[in-house]
Amino acid sequence: MKRRNLLITIFAVAGGAITAFFTWFTQPSIRGQTPTHTETLTQPRYQKKKILNISELKPGSYIVFNWPTETERYHVNILIRGKEGKGMGRRADLYAYNLVCTHLQCQVKYDENTDMLVCPCHGSIFDPSNDANVVKGPAAKPLAKILVEEDDKGDIYAVDMIGEPGQGR
Repeated sequence: MKRRNLLITIFAVAGGAITAFFTWFTQPSIRGQTPTHTETLTQPRYQKKKILNISELKPGSYIVFNWPTETERYHVNILIRGKEGKGMGRRADLYAYNLVCTHLQCQVKYDENTDMLVCPCHGSIFDPSNDANVVKGPAAKPLAKILVEEDDKGDIYAVDMIGEPGQGR
């Protein structure tokens, strides 16, 4: 084989490998992973589950629920009825997140005095009214977001998740 043909072959293989590498790391759906918060979800990945009726969740209160399974330790979530206008539901006052910290997977707790989600292990703080973004580390990523819907009767359902339990978004 001539040197020129060898170089063309090497560059073609290298170019293909580089293209495959960047496609793999920039397209989560190819890897079977969850789309990031900037990508749109077209098909729910989980079975819809009724959490409760809005009449059972007073303003300023919350409920902890398991979803999409009842037993997986990373499937512990919180639904908060907080400030109107930025959340989900008919009044845009519902905020739902996975409770597994994105730092080292400890279960975060809701602090009713500060209206923040706080990790008891290493002190990370997440703001539920601001998309569970990190207020204080060591966590670097926001919590996974649970998408909820409220029907005409006021029943609230968990329908999908943006991110992965324990991995965040």
